[in-house]
Amino acid sequence: MIEIIWAIMIILALVYGILTGNGEALSSAATSSVNSAVTLCISLCGIYALWCGLMKVAEKGGLLKGMCKILHPVIKRLYPSAANDEPAKQAITLNMAANMLGLGNAATPAGQNAMKQLKRISGKEEASDDMVMLLVVNNSSLQIIPTTVIALRAAAGSTSPTDIVLCSILSAAIATTVAIFSARFLARKAKK
Repeated sequence: MIEIIWAIMIILALVYGILTGNGEALSSAATSSVNSAVTLCISLCGIYALWCGLMKVAEKGGLLKGMCKILHPVIKRLYPSAANDEPAKQAITLNMAANMLGLGNAATPAGQNAMKQLKRISGKEEASDDMVMLLVVNNSSLQIIPTTVIALRAAAGSTSPTDIVLCSILSAAIATTVAIFSARFLARKAKK
């Protein structure tokens, strides 16, 4: 459905640009935007490669198991069914660590793996409370280091790209807290 909405928006913009006599400006803006997008993607590749590589080294070096022990009380509280399942705990930990480092794209594969592990544990087709909680926590994205936003600001030429760190931490902490309480409240309400 979203593809259809995007296609309609693009077609309407093109038709409007041509009908208003701005076809040349539209073409120039499209070319400029494509160049900017490619440049931005290339500049972000470095930061993603660094953090994804560090995450892989942490996983292979046993740091992930240490992180699992540290995060065990949090995981036990948020995802009770995964508390004693090592593969699920590791996938959730990896997802949480990637999100805390502000690596949304790197967190996606770990989140998908964690979701598969939680589905395996529940044995049901519909989403369990733990699966919903994973989705909620993942999307609220509690970040300690907003790496992607810092990289975007640096790529855009910001003189102080890290100025947003405190605001980012506070807003993410509030969003995650509200998300967790909302998910718990709605789960209890659905069971009544």
